[in-house]
Amino acid sequence: MTPESNYNKTEIPPPEYIENLLRQLQPKPSPRFYKRLDNAPWQIRPGLLVLRHWGLAMALLVCLVLAGILISPPLRAMARNWILYFLPDNQDQIELSIEQLNPQELYQYTTPGNFPYSVEQISTLAGYYVSTLATLPPGMVLIGGRYESITQTTVLLYQGAGYNLFLSQRPIEAGQEYFSIGASAIVESISVGDIQGEYVAGGWVKRSGLPSTETVPPTELHIQWDETLPQYTLRWQIHDFAYQLRSTGITSPQKDELITLAQTIR
Repeated sequence: MTPESNYNKTEIPPPEYIENLLRQLQPKPSPRFYKRLDNAPWQIRPGLLVLRHWGLAMALLVCLVLAGILISPPLRAMARNWILYFLPDNQDQIELSIEQLNPQELYQYTTPGNFPYSVEQISTLAGYYVSTLATLPPGMVLIGGRYESITQTTVLLYQGAGYNLFLSQRPIEAGQEYFSIGASAIVESISVGDIQGEYVAGGWVKRSGLPSTETVPPTELHIQWDETLPQYTLRWQIHDFAYQLRSTGITSPQKDELITLAQTIR
């Protein structure tokens, strides 16, 4: 049985298939997303500009901010590095047209053959130093890497007992790449050392109750956000690079373990 025919008879595509599909479609932030950014608490308000004309109020504000930064290291990290890494959708269900994509290639995304390069080889392809996990948990091994030239992203695939772990790295100058999530997804603010990052549990799955095609690859994919899906994503940036750790599988590392792993990246 070929991989393509295996895909055609699969009721629920694996989470990696759907995520790679969304990445290739390159979702763009909506006006609602930019409105949220404009209303974010770290944005400068016009009212604050008025306070600058009032010496006493400004002095009080500066004192409060300095006190908060000195007392709380997470606030210090947030002041420097806070970025919205995830792109919430307006709802928890999406219909995608995949006519221009190759279902077989997408379905094979997590196979070892799709990660054929060594760290040295993808560093050469990417033109920058590719970071790796300095310390691996028992049973985890590095399978290999791939380079996605469109987004200038390197992806390393690690595998453990019943789970996959992906370490992605890309230069910030290549542009922000958003991770699509459902409207009900919960984004948690976390700290990787003194760097602020974000964490989300869950992922997109094929919507249940819909008929599947047995003989012809589908041209549309109906998906919904599942917060119980064993997929865990951690995103942050350091200096000129953006990083992502994503694990998939029932026994895969979750928030605390991903943060620990992120701190070993060298």
